[in-house]
Amino acid sequence: PPSASDAIAEMDRREADLRVRHLKQKVEGLQPTVELKREARASRENELDVLATELQGMAEGHQSRSSARKKLEDERKLIMEEIQHITATEQQIERERRLKQVCQDLAQVIPGVSGRVVNLCQPVQKKYRVAVNVAL
Repeated sequence: PPSASDAIAEMDRREADLRVRHLKQKVEGLQPTVELKREARASRENELDVLATELQGMAEGHQSRSSARKKLEDERKLIMEEIQHITATEQQIERERRLKQVCQDLAQVIPGVSGRVVNLCQPVQKKYRVAVNVAL
């Protein structure tokens, strides 16, 4: 005759079998969900790759536009400096022309006027020429 412990063991085995079947059904029911989640994840990873590629392209485009802009700004700065230099040179030339005209007019009107001091004084050595011109 079966003993009480055999009956309990048999009952535990049946419960375990029921739990196993129940868990297998649960696992089988979750399989389609798992597959859908894997497919969705793969799709998102593909989208992420596409977006990462787009972002990299945009970053490269931004960098190239930024360097082109810097180059244009540097070029503009050089052109502006050249324009200022040309303008200053033109103003200096005009000033020199007016001074020469005034000296010629004075030499014609007033006896004894020989010309501008800058033109009359020549430094002995070339290294003093700039200093003399600045002083006069």
